[in-house]
Amino acid sequence: NLNTVARAYRALEAVGLVSTARGRGTRVTSDAERLRETPRARRERIEDGFGDAAADAKLAGLSFEAARAAALRQLGLFYGIDDTGGTPC
Repeated sequence: NLNTVARAYRALEAVGLVSTARGRGTRVTSDAERLRETPRARRERIEDGFGDAAADAKLAGLSFEAARAAALRQLGLFYGIDDTGGTPC
C-alpha cells in the first residue's frame, strides 16, 4: 500500500535515518548520532522542531487554529489517529 510506504518514509525521516529532497528522492543519512541520543536530548530536539514549525506557521500567516490543525493532522499520521475525532485509523 502506497500510504503505508509513505508513512514509513515519513517516520524514518522524522528520526533522521533518511532525508527526502523533492526531485532527488530519499537517501539514507549518516546521522547515526541521533540513534544514541538520551531520551531527554531527543525530547528537547523534538520540542525545538515543534518550535521551528510554529514559527514557520506564524510567519506564513496561519492562525493559531490553522497551525494547530496542521500539527494534529501530522501527529495523527504518525500515531495512526484520525485527528478529526481522535479515533484510531
